Amino acid sequence: MDTSPTSNETITVSSGSQKSLLNVNMTNVTKLTSTNFLMWSRQVHALLDGYDLAGYVDDSIIIPSPTVTTADVVTQNPAYLLWKRQDKLIYSALLGAITNSIQPLLSTAETAAEIWTILSSTYAKPSRGHLKQLKHQIKQWTKGLPDDYKTVVDQIEGRDVAPSLTEIHEKLLNHEAKLQATSTVGSYGPISANAVSFKGQPRNNYQGQSRGNNRNNQTWQQQQFQQRPNQNSPRPYQSHDSTAPRGYQGRCQICGVHGHSARTCPQLPQYGSSSNYTPRAPTPWQPRANMAAATSSDNWLLDSVASHHLTSDLNNLSLHQLYNGGEEVTIANGSRLPISHTGSAFLPTQSHFLTLKNVLYVPNLYKNLISVYRLCNANQVSVEFFPVHFQVKDLRTGARLLQGQTKDELYEWPMSTKNTISLFASPTPKTASHTWNSRLGHPSPSVLKTIVSQFALPFSDSSNNHSSCSHYLINKSHKLPFYSNTISSTKPLQYIYSDVWSSPIVSVDNFKYYVILVDHYTRYSWLYPLKRKSDVRETFIAFKSLVENRFQQKIQTMYSDNGGEFIALRSFLTTNGITHLTSPPHTPEHNGVAERKHKHIVETGLTLLHQASMPKSYWTYAFAAAIYLINRLPAPLLQNESPYTKLFHQQPNYLKLCVFGSLCFPWLRPYANHKLDDRSAPCVFFGYSLTQSAYLCLDRTSGRIYTSRHVRFVESEFPFAATPPQTPSSKSCLESPTYSNSHTFVPVPTSSLIAAPPASPIPDPHHTSPPSPAPDSRPVPSAADTHRVLDLPNQVESNLNLGLAGNSTGPTTSTHHSGPSSPNPTPLTHHTSPSSSNNSTSSSSSNHQTSPTPSPSPNPEPNPTLEPDPPNKARWVARGFTQKYGIDYAETFSPVVKSITIRVVLQLAVSCGWTIKQLDVNNAFLHGTLTEEVYVTQPPGFVDKDRPNHVCRLRKALYGLKQAPRAWYQELRGFLLQLGFQNSVADTSVFVYIKGTDLAYTLVYVDDIVITGSNTTLVAHFINALANRFSLKDPADLHYFLGIEAIRTPKGLHLMQRKYILDLLVKTNMVDAKPVLTPLAPHPRLILHDGSPKLEKPSEYRMVVGSLQYLAFSRPDIAYAVNRLSQFMHSPSETHWQAAKRVLRYLAGTSSHGIYLRADTPLNLHAYSDADWAGDRDDYVSTNAHILYLGKTPIAWASRKQKGVSRSSTEAEYRAVANTASEIR
Repeated sequence: MDTSPTSNETITVSSGSQKSLLNVNMTNVTKLTSTNFLMWSRQVHALLDGYDLAGYVDDSIIIPSPTVTTADVVTQNPAYLLWKRQDKLIYSALLGAITNSIQPLLSTAETAAEIWTILSSTYAKPSRGHLKQLKHQIKQWTKGLPDDYKTVVDQIEGRDVAPSLTEIHEKLLNHEAKLQATSTVGSYGPISANAVSFKGQPRNNYQGQSRGNNRNNQTWQQQQFQQRPNQNSPRPYQSHDSTAPRGYQGRCQICGVHGHSARTCPQLPQYGSSSNYTPRAPTPWQPRANMAAATSSDNWLLDSVASHHLTSDLNNLSLHQLYNGGEEVTIANGSRLPISHTGSAFLPTQSHFLTLKNVLYVPNLYKNLISVYRLCNANQVSVEFFPVHFQVKDLRTGARLLQGQTKDELYEWPMSTKNTISLFASPTPKTASHTWNSRLGHPSPSVLKTIVSQFALPFSDSSNNHSSCSHYLINKSHKLPFYSNTISSTKPLQYIYSDVWSSPIVSVDNFKYYVILVDHYTRYSWLYPLKRKSDVRETFIAFKSLVENRFQQKIQTMYSDNGGEFIALRSFLTTNGITHLTSPPHTPEHNGVAERKHKHIVETGLTLLHQASMPKSYWTYAFAAAIYLINRLPAPLLQNESPYTKLFHQQPNYLKLCVFGSLCFPWLRPYANHKLDDRSAPCVFFGYSLTQSAYLCLDRTSGRIYTSRHVRFVESEFPFAATPPQTPSSKSCLESPTYSNSHTFVPVPTSSLIAAPPASPIPDPHHTSPPSPAPDSRPVPSAADTHRVLDLPNQVESNLNLGLAGNSTGPTTSTHHSGPSSPNPTPLTHHTSPSSSNNSTSSSSSNHQTSPTPSPSPNPEPNPTLEPDPPNKARWVARGFTQKYGIDYAETFSPVVKSITIRVVLQLAVSCGWTIKQLDVNNAFLHGTLTEEVYVTQPPGFVDKDRPNHVCRLRKALYGLKQAPRAWYQELRGFLLQLGFQNSVADTSVFVYIKGTDLAYTLVYVDDIVITGSNTTLVAHFINALANRFSLKDPADLHYFLGIEAIRTPKGLHLMQRKYILDLLVKTNMVDAKPVLTPLAPHPRLILHDGSPKLEKPSEYRMVVGSLQYLAFSRPDIAYAVNRLSQFMHSPSETHWQAAKRVLRYLAGTSSHGIYLRADTPLNLHAYSDADWAGDRDDYVSTNAHILYLGKTPIAWASRKQKGVSRSSTEAEYRAVANTASEIR
């Protein structure tokens, strides 16, 4: 049976009847709209006439009676049944040939004749309104013709008798032929054609066939447009003969009528005005033709619910044009997407291509969708869906055209994977792809592809190679993606990952770092605290010996970064046959096992500290407990098996675990002095012993850590939470508890591990100890009961033994210029620990600073007393503020070099290319020899029990004495003069060495010294001489001197006070302030009494202005502002405070500004001066300013008020010049 669209299906009623039913196929009938009833009715009526069925719609067939009576028996009439079935078939065919918008009018129709009657009454009734509309259309018909047809229109309008429509049509066709013969056909629209084909051999002779449409000889302009009578259109008419080109054969997307596009539809203006959709303004267009020999990489998906074909890539359409309709695409979530273009596409099969018509290009869509309904109807195919595949078959032959597979639970049309070959042709030059890439600011390839596809940009080539764009590679370079780790291990110790972590806070037990060692196979981790990074070598050597002996396995490979601590291990690793792999520079991801372990340890440790309200300085204990717990937690990477179980093949004992930092009561009976002592004391749970089955408990009162198995816990209470936490900067080394260096199941006893004296109490950071703590009454525990600790720092042990904390009455000093001392002074015995080696104390002893002597008077009046220095030091400091001028001291002096001298010498050194070294003298004042008699009382803890009333005479200075700076200067000056230096007359803190062509300068600022000279060997010789005489820190090139940062380059030296500025901004909470461009506003001028309220607490204002004055060393731009603000120190107001904050805002934006000393500047001196006559509105005193240059470098500047009132501006200027000249002299 033929099922083609041009045939009808014959249905036999019964085997004994000769009559049959005809199923009329109206698929080729143009659907009825509100404007084409005349032609539609003719087409339908002609089709029904051909099958002798027209009577069913025009009532020419008499309807048979439903029943027949025979011998008083009523039966159904067979003729009625046949008529009814045939009528229903025609009824269904008519409904299928009517658009959806008109079908509701036919809801009451029961038969085909009723449908025809309703439609005729609606659209063909010669009503007055209908006739008026037709007349109006005929009247406006000629007005829509182009100007080329004006001559024909004038002839028609000039005739007395109106011509017939046939005559008019004939004249228009003749004129059109004349126009085509004299001119070329132009372009009428921005339509691009893409001929899509595939490389390789054609299948079934498809390539090159005409496809039966007789359009091979037509141009694309001729195929687009056709004759449209009765239409207000500017298009030329074309003849209907067989040789003339056919017009546009598509269907309008607005009215649904064949023969014209939506752009030329007469309903377009009305349709567009009633729609809210505003189409995108067309871009300037040039005709172009593209040939693409492949399909898009975005495959098509079959959708049985979609009403249209949809694509997100304009390149998928072989013929497309702008979409001017008002519709939008509604997706499943209810949102609407705009349509940009419409066109057609082709899908490949095994035998031929399938056509996708009316494909909508939606830029915001992410997938290409095929409407199954439109695919089947347009190509006469069927689609069968199966669970894992689908098949496309030809309806006429039943042959299988294509079979596709499911992908990601979707039915995806299989596409060819052949390489793409692009051919481009255009009548005008096209923009190259790299030019578009530059115009758009070098976007990513995906963004550029989207813009090209969405806006159809003209390219001279089809690719955009970012790899050849140097601008993209230089400025948009980033890390490449990482792949999964391919390292696999089969046994422990096959791969060891290691890394060092640095803490911003030094722990209470003086640890700054820790090293982590992670086994790749078991993910078991070992953690060792370190004081120095260089300790990694010693730690790893011990670790290797212990774990290899314990597990009878050799470490095969070690993975780390390129840190110096691991580079120092290479020789040892090579000797022991261990492969050392390192991560590339700045790529910590390659050492990700150790880096992620760092994160896990730190996060867990900080959580434990926060839960226990413990200070961050106890991080070593928290991290030790964290690694203990992490090794015993199940890991998903190990199939929920813990690293402990993986390594030791036994389950961990979780019943032993307790809350870190909680209250505990260890059994302390073995430590009791007698039977009535307490059996326990409240302690803090500090972790687990890794060498014993016991707990670590901190006694906050004595500072001792007990290791005990017998412990009672109160896990809901945290002793550290009872007292407020203390910042790390305020902690003292006196607070250091004992600590174990072993943090793993396998301890590493190194040479730095010793047994700490358990009798040395270690105070708690939150516990106030008495000034002189009494020795512990408990006996010293045995080695088996004490915890092994690292050796304590020297200053810690010194503090513990000196016991200077909390001293209220201490040694006093007294100066006597007459009166002999005791003729037989008795030496004072210092009860110090042999391990006490504090720098200050040792310096005092080595310099013979004191000698014991009886008090020169029965009741010596105590003056300065010794106080303990800040934490971490045990220094004698005299209370010099109690000394009285003329009684206790006569003259003071401090060696402070002038700022102008520093800048001049540095400029000279930079210009000459000299080396510049900076030195720092340790305990400088302790080197000064006193020329006067100064006495001090015996320090606490060192009082001679036999001579408690004796005092000590100082031979050398102590910090705090008024005589100390002068004594230090005299000591240093005498030594430099011995070396051949000469003391400068202009600046007593400058010493110059001149010998032949050698020249050297020494600048002294208390204990900070800068040395520079023309001979590098000479400078090194002087530094060695100073180091032999005084205790110096390691000499270094000038980089940070007196709070000034110095950055030297081959072109010069940059001096700035950035750190000082940032510290000042932090102190005043102005770090996040909005910067300003000037330090001081020109208006209004600052005056003393400005009407604003005075500051209730001017201390902050004075602090800020005082701090700004120190910035004058490197910031001449704020000199005037600071001078003005300094004039209101005695009575600042709110306006003055706002002006001071403006200076801070200016500094916030210029923190790195300073002065630059150029190496190529000429060493000539010149100066500038200026005066602001009567600028001060309070006393009308002028302000003068000057600045001196050595070459291009400012070396001196000032802005200050004159000493008197100037009577004219000339006088003010001359005073300014005089002050500047005196500065030069």
